[in-house]
Parts: sequence; structure tokens; C-alpha cells
Amino acid sequence: MARFAAVVAFLFVAMWGLHGGLAADAVGPAVVGVVDVQTILRDSTAMKSIQSQVEEKRGLYQNDISGQEKRLRDQEQELKRQQPVLAADAFEAKRRDFEAQVSAVQRDMQERRKVLDQAYGEGLKVVQKELTAIIAGIAKERGFTLVLPAGQTLYAEPALAITDEALKRLNKKLPNVPLQFAALGAKSKSK
Repeated sequence: MARFAAVVAFLFVAMWGLHGGLAADAVGPAVVGVVDVQTILRDSTAMKSIQSQVEEKRGLYQNDISGQEKRLRDQEQELKRQQPVLAADAFEAKRRDFEAQVSAVQRDMQERRKVLDQAYGEGLKVVQKELTAIIAGIAKERGFTLVLPAGQTLYAEPALAITDEALKRLNKKLPNVPLQFAALGAKSKSK
């Protein structure tokens, strides 16, 4: 019985291996290209436009937050100054109100950070989608059946590198990506 199972297993492996070999022969030998996606993302005009827009919005947010922080510091100083002259319950009520305002500013900062991250992520998706299409087009033109990331390749002939061509095409096709920044909540805008 064990011998029969071994023969069946051998036949299965032999047939499967033969079938797998035939499938590989039908495709032909792999022709491999290499692309440095990180370089493209770093140097593309689209990503630079995304980063510029995010930094501009971050600067606006930071100016607003700085104003709120100054207002809170002034309020804290006033609260400390009033502590000796206020009744304990009145001081405690003002302290709780102050802490609520601090918490609101912290939530506002978190919401703004989330808006920036979301806008950046959506812009990056647009660039990655376009870059994938460009890489596929170059691969088809050059007869590549496989394109590998340069960071995972130990060696490749320079003729197989498509990074520069992909970057040029991306810059031409997608010179910038206009970002949509989500509206902040009504509470954040009123403060």
C-alpha cells in the first residue's frame, strides 16, 4: 500500500511538474526591467507639488494654532493671577473651562494633522496609479515581462533600468496633483 501511494505521488509530481514546465514555456523566458520607484516619487514634479501644497496648508494651520496657543498661555497666566482672589469653587470652574479649551485645541490639531495626512495620501495614490500605468507601458514597449524594484535587485544591466524614462513620462503626464483638503469641523473653525 505504501509503495502504491509513493508511485501515485511520484506520478502526480511528475505530471504537475511537466504541466508547470509547459506553462512556463508558453510564456517564454522572462525579460526583466528595473525601476527605482523611490527616486521617481522623490524627484517627480507631481510629488513636489503635493508636498508643496501640504506644507503651505500646514503653515496656515500652524499660524492659526500658534494664535490659539498664545491665547491659552495668556489665559493661563490670568488664571494664575486670579487664583488668590477667587473663591475655590469659582477658580475650579475657571480651571475646568481652561482645560476644556486646551483639549479643544489639541483635538483641533489632531484633526488638522489628519486632514493633511489624508490629502497627502490621496495625492500619492493618484501618482502611484499613473506611475504604474507608465511602467506597464514602458515594459510593453521594451518587451519586458517583469519589472522589479531597484531596491530589491542586486545587479541589473543599465539597459534594463527604466527609472529615468518613467520619471520623464510621469512629469509630462502629471506635472502636478491638485489636493482637496477636507473641511474642518464647525468647532475647529470657530476657535
